[in-house]
Amino acid sequence: MTFMKLTMLMVSAALLVGCNAKDNDAPSTDPVKPETNTSTEQDSGDNQPIDLPEFDSPTLDPPVFDPPANEPPADEPPADGSVAAAVRVIDVDPAEKLEVRHSMIGFRNTLLFYTDNDQQAVLTLLIDNADETFPVKGTVYLFDEATTAEAIDKWINNQHSDGLFPDVPEPISQTELPEEVCQVTSHEKIGTETSESPVNPGEYDDYEVKLSVKDYSNNENFQLTGFDDTAHVFIKSE
Repeated sequence: MTFMKLTMLMVSAALLVGCNAKDNDAPSTDPVKPETNTSTEQDSGDNQPIDLPEFDSPTLDPPVFDPPANEPPADEPPADGSVAAAVRVIDVDPAEKLEVRHSMIGFRNTLLFYTDNDQQAVLTLLIDNADETFPVKGTVYLFDEATTAEAIDKWINNQHSDGLFPDVPEPISQTELPEEVCQVTSHEKIGTETSESPVNPGEYDDYEVKLSVKDYSNNENFQLTGFDDTAHVFIKSE
């Protein structure tokens, strides 16, 4: 009996040793650590965060054109006396003026038309013939830049006639000049004429007057070049 117990104990011990050997032969379930990396990030610690490169926000290029400093307001002329590109410089030729002092009802006040076809502009001077004070009223008319010289001539004709032309351009600007810009500087009686008109019959003194038109700018759309000229005015004799 004792021999059998001893044999069974030896068998049990052998079985236990075999089981332990099999357990040791089983693959390990522990995680496999990666191979050691010699880079700087690994040297600083396995759990250190990786520094990403910083990106600066894009900057905008400066504007291509910087407006000039101290630019004068739109309603003031440049300090150097120059004329802006949009301003028309009106330079009329007195030798080519149109003078009107007759009408269908007889002698009338004198109306002068000075045209600058290059600038599509007309200067009119109205000389009153009530007496020898000869007050002058000046007006500048501007037309669209596409207006032809022929069309402006038709407009002028309608201002002193019966309006023979129904289709004429309309001015885009009309400016009355200050009283001191246009004046009669002297006058001289050169003769007498008789009016046969049934409306205004009688004798009229014929005067030659000298005109002075000064430089003028309205600081908006035109600059008028001054000039001197002569005209004729009828005043009814007393």
